[in-house]
Amino acid sequence: FKRTIEESLAVKDRWQSRKPPVPLDWHTTFEAPQSVREIAEYKAMSAVDRSQRVLTVAQSAQCLLDTVRRIFDERKDDIGEMAFDKDDELAMDFVASAANLRMAVFGIER
Repeated sequence: FKRTIEESLAVKDRWQSRKPPVPLDWHTTFEAPQSVREIAEYKAMSAVDRSQRVLTVAQSAQCLLDTVRRIFDERKDDIGEMAFDKDDELAMDFVASAANLRMAVFGIER
């Protein structure tokens, strides 16, 4: 969400006819006062509430980190071979949070 976007921005011709993406800075995403509040709200939500709300950038980033941690803790042997399953809460959290962050980078409205 940062390095590859910055590399893409270096190709100036790519962005002449469309709005360029804005790389995410993880430190800013997690440390800004508003982000700290949003992450606290996210952590207080139930899993059902999380699945039914549009998360902010900070909340999506926290969700992605939490999901990756859970994958390493709970499914380490499946890394590299995991398949997407709409009934798999962990897979859905990963896909949704990554998609929300990508939307933010490319300025796609929620």
